[in-house]
Amino acid sequence: MGQGSDTVMAMMAAEELGIDMDKIRIVSGDTDVCPYSAGSASQRITFHSGMATKRAAADAKARLFEAVAGRLEARIDDLEAGDNRIYIKGTPDKGMTFREAIWASQEDNKGREVMGHGTWRHEVDPAEMKAIYETGKGNYAPAYIFSAGTAEVKVDRKTGQVDVEAFCFAMDVGKPVNPIMVEGQLEGGLHMGNG
Repeated sequence: MGQGSDTVMAMMAAEELGIDMDKIRIVSGDTDVCPYSAGSASQRITFHSGMATKRAAADAKARLFEAVAGRLEARIDDLEAGDNRIYIKGTPDKGMTFREAIWASQEDNKGREVMGHGTWRHEVDPAEMKAIYETGKGNYAPAYIFSAGTAEVKVDRKTGQVDVEAFCFAMDVGKPVNPIMVEGQLEGGLHMGNG
Protein backbone atom coordinates (compact mmCIF):
# COMPACT_ATOMS: atom_id res chain seq x y z
CA MET A 1 0.00 0.00 0.00
CA GLY A 2 2.94 2.33 0.40
CA GLN A 3 1.83 3.50 3.82
CA GLY A 4 4.32 1.40 5.81
CA SER A 5 1.46 -0.59 7.29
CA ASP A 6 3.08 -4.01 6.76
CA THR A 7 6.04 -2.91 8.88
CA VAL A 8 3.79 -1.54 11.61
CA MET A 9 1.63 -4.71 11.65
CA ALA A 10 4.79 -6.84 12.00
CA MET A 11 5.97 -4.64 14.86
CA MET A 12 2.64 -4.93 16.68
CA ALA A 13 2.37 -8.70 16.21
CA ALA A 14 5.97 -9.25 17.33
CA GLU A 15 5.45 -7.15 20.45
CA GLU A 16 2.26 -9.01 21.40
CA LEU A 17 3.83 -12.42 20.78
CA GLY A 18 7.15 -11.60 22.45
CA ILE A 19 9.24 -12.54 19.43
CA ASP A 20 11.65 -10.75 17.12
CA MET A 21 10.04 -8.77 14.32
CA ASP A 22 12.10 -10.60 11.68
CA LYS A 23 10.17 -13.78 12.55
CA ILE A 24 6.90 -12.17 11.38
CA ARG A 25 5.72 -12.44 7.77
CA ILE A 26 2.86 -10.22 6.63
CA VAL A 27 0.44 -11.48 4.00
CA SER A 28 -1.55 -8.56 2.61
CA GLY A 29 -5.33 -8.70 2.54
CA ASP A 30 -7.39 -10.23 -0.23
CA THR A 31 -9.78 -7.62 -1.58
CA ASP A 32 -12.26 -10.37 -2.49
CA VAL A 33 -12.82 -11.19 1.19
CA CYS A 34 -11.78 -8.07 3.09
CA PRO A 35 -14.56 -5.68 4.06
CA TYR A 36 -14.87 -2.26 2.41
CA SER A 37 -12.49 0.36 3.71
CA ALA A 38 -12.42 4.10 3.15
CA GLY A 39 -8.69 3.87 2.39
CA SER A 40 -5.34 4.05 4.09
CA ALA A 41 -5.06 7.81 4.57
CA SER A 42 -4.26 9.51 7.87
CA GLN A 43 -2.56 6.40 9.28
CA ARG A 44 -5.99 4.82 9.75
CA ILE A 45 -4.61 1.44 8.67
CA THR A 46 -2.19 1.55 11.61
CA PHE A 47 -5.12 2.06 13.96
CA HIS A 48 -7.77 -0.23 12.47
CA SER A 49 -5.63 -3.07 11.12
CA GLY A 50 -3.25 -2.66 14.04
CA MET A 51 -6.02 -3.38 16.54
CA ALA A 52 -7.09 -6.46 14.56
CA THR A 53 -3.46 -7.60 14.29
CA LYS A 54 -2.91 -7.18 18.03
CA ARG A 55 -6.07 -9.17 18.80
CA ALA A 56 -5.11 -11.94 16.35
CA ALA A 57 -1.61 -12.17 17.86
CA ALA A 58 -3.09 -12.30 21.38
CA ASP A 59 -5.43 -15.11 20.27
CA ALA A 60 -2.53 -17.10 18.78
CA LYS A 61 -0.49 -16.49 21.94
CA ALA A 62 -3.35 -17.83 24.08
CA ARG A 63 -3.34 -21.05 22.03
CA LEU A 64 0.40 -21.40 22.55
CA PHE A 65 0.08 -20.69 26.28
CA GLU A 66 -2.41 -23.58 26.58
CA ALA A 67 0.12 -26.04 25.16
CA VAL A 68 3.05 -24.66 27.16
CA ALA A 69 1.12 -24.57 30.44
CA GLY A 70 0.34 -28.27 30.18
CA ARG A 71 3.97 -29.20 29.59
CA LEU A 72 5.33 -26.95 32.34
CA GLU A 73 2.57 -27.91 34.78
CA ALA A 74 1.81 -24.22 35.20
CA ARG A 75 -1.30 -22.09 35.07
CA ILE A 76 -1.83 -20.07 31.89
CA ASP A 77 -1.97 -16.89 34.00
CA ASP A 78 1.54 -17.66 35.26
CA LEU A 79 3.07 -17.54 31.76
CA GLU A 80 4.52 -14.68 29.76
CA ALA A 81 6.20 -14.30 26.39
CA GLY A 82 9.42 -12.51 25.57
CA ASP A 83 12.80 -12.95 23.89
CA ASN A 84 11.34 -15.58 21.52
CA ARG A 85 10.26 -17.75 24.45
CA ILE A 86 7.20 -18.58 26.53
CA TYR A 87 8.07 -19.10 30.17
CA ILE A 88 6.89 -18.92 33.77
CA LYS A 89 6.80 -15.29 34.92
CA GLY A 90 10.01 -14.27 36.62
CA THR A 91 11.86 -17.43 35.60
CA PRO A 92 12.75 -17.25 31.89
CA ASP A 93 14.78 -20.47 32.13
CA LYS A 94 11.57 -22.41 32.93
CA GLY A 95 9.91 -22.39 29.54
CA MET A 96 10.35 -23.22 25.91
CA THR A 97 11.25 -21.48 22.70
CA PHE A 98 8.54 -20.07 20.51
CA ARG A 99 9.27 -22.80 17.95
CA GLU A 100 8.92 -25.51 20.62
CA ALA A 101 5.62 -23.95 21.73
CA ILE A 102 4.29 -24.09 18.17
CA TRP A 103 5.25 -27.77 17.89
CA ALA A 104 3.60 -28.48 21.25
CA SER A 105 0.39 -26.77 20.17
CA GLN A 106 0.34 -28.65 16.87
CA GLU A 107 0.93 -31.92 18.71
CA ASP A 108 -2.03 -31.17 20.99
CA ASN A 109 -4.27 -30.22 18.05
CA LYS A 110 -3.66 -33.03 15.54
CA GLY A 111 -1.16 -31.01 13.51
CA ARG A 112 -3.39 -27.98 12.98
CA GLU A 113 -1.60 -24.69 12.49
CA VAL A 114 -1.52 -22.13 15.26
CA MET A 115 -3.70 -19.35 13.96
CA GLY A 116 -5.08 -16.39 15.81
CA HIS A 117 -8.16 -14.47 14.80
CA GLY A 118 -8.76 -10.81 15.42
CA THR A 119 -11.15 -8.20 14.16
CA TRP A 120 -11.67 -4.51 14.73
CA ARG A 121 -14.58 -2.43 13.63
CA HIS A 122 -15.47 1.20 14.10
CA GLU A 123 -19.05 0.99 15.27
CA VAL A 124 -21.31 3.68 13.83
CA ASP A 125 -24.93 4.29 14.76
CA PRO A 126 -27.07 2.96 11.84
CA ALA A 127 -29.07 6.21 11.60
CA GLU A 128 -25.84 8.22 11.41
CA MET A 129 -24.42 5.89 8.74
CA LYS A 130 -27.62 6.23 6.67
CA ALA A 131 -27.34 10.02 6.88
CA ILE A 132 -23.69 9.84 5.79
CA TYR A 133 -24.60 7.79 2.71
CA GLU A 134 -27.54 10.03 1.82
CA THR A 135 -25.85 13.39 2.32
CA GLY A 136 -22.17 12.64 1.92
CA LYS A 137 -21.60 14.41 5.25
CA GLY A 138 -21.09 13.18 8.78
CA ASN A 139 -18.66 11.67 11.25
CA TYR A 140 -17.42 8.75 9.17
CA ALA A 141 -14.10 8.12 10.95
CA PRO A 142 -13.35 7.40 14.62
CA ALA A 143 -10.40 9.79 14.65
CA TYR A 144 -9.01 12.61 12.59
CA ILE A 145 -5.52 13.95 12.01
CA PHE A 146 -5.00 17.65 12.62
CA SER A 147 -2.11 19.47 11.04
CA ALA A 148 -0.86 22.89 10.05
CA GLY A 149 1.84 24.07 7.72
CA THR A 150 3.29 27.31 6.52
CA ALA A 151 5.74 28.12 3.76
CA GLU A 152 8.12 30.95 3.05
CA VAL A 153 8.29 31.35 -0.70
CA LYS A 154 10.18 33.44 -3.21
CA VAL A 155 8.24 34.52 -6.30
CA ASP A 156 9.91 35.74 -9.47
CA ARG A 157 7.44 38.40 -10.61
CA LYS A 158 8.65 38.27 -14.19
CA THR A 159 8.36 34.52 -14.75
CA GLY A 160 5.88 33.52 -12.04
CA GLN A 161 8.39 30.92 -10.80
CA VAL A 162 7.75 30.06 -7.15
CA ASP A 163 10.53 28.62 -5.00
CA VAL A 164 9.91 27.32 -1.49
CA GLU A 165 12.56 28.82 0.77
CA ALA A 166 11.40 27.23 4.04
CA PHE A 167 8.53 25.13 5.27
CA CYS A 168 7.27 24.45 8.78
CA PHE A 169 4.85 21.62 9.43
CA ALA A 170 3.14 20.34 12.58
CA MET A 171 0.86 17.35 12.95
CA ASP A 172 -0.89 15.72 15.88
CA VAL A 173 -0.07 12.06 15.20
CA GLY A 174 -0.96 10.69 18.61
CA LYS A 175 1.44 7.96 19.75
CA PRO A 176 3.57 6.91 16.77
CA VAL A 177 4.21 3.17 16.51
CA ASN A 178 7.23 3.76 14.27
CA PRO A 179 8.47 7.38 14.59
CA ILE A 180 10.91 7.10 11.69
CA MET A 181 8.15 5.99 9.32
CA VAL A 182 5.85 8.75 10.57
CA GLU A 183 8.53 11.32 9.79
CA GLY A 184 8.95 9.79 6.34
CA GLN A 185 5.20 9.97 5.73
CA LEU A 186 5.16 13.64 6.72
CA GLU A 187 8.14 14.52 4.55
CA GLY A 188 6.75 12.50 1.64
CA GLY A 189 3.42 14.30 1.89
CA LEU A 190 5.21 17.63 1.94
CA HIS A 191 7.14 16.79 -1.23
CA MET A 192 4.05 15.50 -3.01
CA GLY A 193 2.14 18.63 -2.05
CA ASN A 194 5.00 20.79 -3.25
CA GLY A 195 4.85 19.17 -6.68
